[in-house]
Amino acid sequence: MYLKFKKLYLIGLLIAFTGCGWFASDTPCQQHLDQRAMTLVLTDVFLLESQLSLHQSQTSSKDSVGYFYAGIFEKHGITVEQFEEAFECYMLEEEQMISLMDDVLSSLSIIQSRLEEKKAEDE
Repeated sequence: MYLKFKKLYLIGLLIAFTGCGWFASDTPCQQHLDQRAMTLVLTDVFLLESQLSLHQSQTSSKDSVGYFYAGIFEKHGITVEQFEEAFECYMLEEEQMISLMDDVLSSLSIIQSRLEEKKAEDE
């Protein structure tokens, strides 16, 4: 009898906590792009921005910049609208945005380290 009551009590607590959102892993921004996907897209966006800033004279047209961004979105299988909605959502969620940007910076650091290793091997 005690064991049945204990199981029912635990199930009731689990349902209550789940209903309150204590175990909810999804955040509002996950419906647009999850953090991993957004990290990959933003990493590519930052890499593109760095290249565009190096070659400003060659890419002065807004049309060409849009063309480059379209390539990133196509690569990741998303639309401009999906990216914009996800970005706006992350901007409204400060902790998520900080975490997202930390992930992007880590990703960029890894890329930089790999490039430096490759450069050292080539020398």
